[in-house]
Amino acid sequence: MIKRRGAFACKTKLEEKNGININRVNTNNNRRNQQITVRLTISTLIIVVGVIGFDNF
Repeated sequence: MIKRRGAFACKTKLEEKNGININRVNTNNNRRNQQITVRLTISTLIIVVGVIGFDNF
């Protein structure tokens, strides 16, 4: 049961055959993407805080 958006909502025959493997790959990719987004948000927060701090002094 994967929730998908847009054009990828329908399953292909290949996915029905080896759904477990594809599901594993998707979950791994999602975890990687989440880690990347977290790192980006943290870095942008640090940059914003630094700029605001320099402006205040």
